[in-house]
Amino acid sequence: MPWGLALFLLATFGLMFDPSFSGGVKAVNIGDYMQAVLKGGNTLREISLLTLGVFALITFLNRRRDRLQANGPLAWLLLFFLGLAVASPAWAQDPAVAIRRVVVLVLLSAGAAAVVARCPLLRIAALTVCVCGFTVIISLAVEIASGAFRPLDGSWRFSGVLHPVVQGWNCGLLVIASLVLAVALPRSRMVFIFVALVGFVFLGLTRSRMPLASTILACAVCGSFISSRARRLSFASAYFLVCVGLLWFLLGGNIGKTAVAAATLGRGKQAAASLDTFTGRLELWDAELGYVKERPVLGYGYDSFFNPRNIPSIAKAAGWVATSPHSGYIGTLLGLGYVGLATLVLTLLAALKRSLSQARHRPEVAFAAAVTIWLCCNLFLESAIITDPSFPTFICLAILVSLSFKRVSRPSTWWFSHAEARQ
Repeated sequence: MPWGLALFLLATFGLMFDPSFSGGVKAVNIGDYMQAVLKGGNTLREISLLTLGVFALITFLNRRRDRLQANGPLAWLLLFFLGLAVASPAWAQDPAVAIRRVVVLVLLSAGAAAVVARCPLLRIAALTVCVCGFTVIISLAVEIASGAFRPLDGSWRFSGVLHPVVQGWNCGLLVIASLVLAVALPRSRMVFIFVALVGFVFLGLTRSRMPLASTILACAVCGSFISSRARRLSFASAYFLVCVGLLWFLLGGNIGKTAVAAATLGRGKQAAASLDTFTGRLELWDAELGYVKERPVLGYGYDSFFNPRNIPSIAKAAGWVATSPHSGYIGTLLGLGYVGLATLVLTLLAALKRSLSQARHRPEVAFAAAVTIWLCCNLFLESAIITDPSFPTFICLAILVSLSFKRVSRPSTWWFSHAEARQ
């Protein structure tokens, strides 16, 4: 377990922890939000990002690191996307906002590349377990200390020091990485299974729907590649869900009410009422897509569409104050136009193809495939997973960099013999 690097990254990203999330998410005031956009990041966040930059510089000056080299079209697609983002302030609607967001992307990417140069994929999975696990422990301690830990309250969501959705991503990655290590390290299997179960419980307590659904899907896909038993369980679970869906359609009534409660994860009547609009996202997306025709090719600048010029009109059209596009795909379309969106989609498809084609009986590659699938799902409803300086964003970038610039070694005969014995 890479304890030293894990503690360093925990301290680095811990500078951006926000205990004010404990007890639930507060409504956003449009005036305060516009002032925050104009002001930019806070001092602790800037220190954290600069620390990542220094860490990357030291790593690449060290000759002991692994050599990174372009690994096929995926690497060039990823570089083109980063280059497009870096160049976007030249045509951005608000260059100041675009420059700040580009600096965040560059420093996160440099830090992720440094981790990839130091660690193989399996060690990155161990790193994920360490950092995400400690983040859950810190969040729980903050919730209990502030008296905000109320799991029986319908309006409560486990958050601690992160937004509930980001906490959901944190717990989801903890579950995925723990299950991979449970397979890859048989002597510690029960420990990692226990950690995965704890992570899944707290993932449910965040009541974040897409992180929960994407984690289940990613674990099913990952398990089907590295374990025949998990593959049979995945097929049985899919069959069960299809049967439940048919029963719901045929009988309706109380089953429908139960299904709605399950879909909202018990978040109350307000969440149930907004279920058909994806919690107000449909109105937001309609308002955002109306702006695409004005700058369809290259967009408004990387992650800078939500600037003081557009925030009031978007809030008025959507009926609520959104702080992000709430879709990574639409956010990329707004920021970098159709060129950027096409590049992002091709990059994700290429990453999926590479990881899935090499994942059989290779837990470290199955981890990369699972995280890539998990990322593709979460991008439908959130954009912060590839823009905000959080540890889940950092790990997603590390996986993409690893698939793009590091060749996957062949599995050892030890792994093949044990895989055959299990089957």
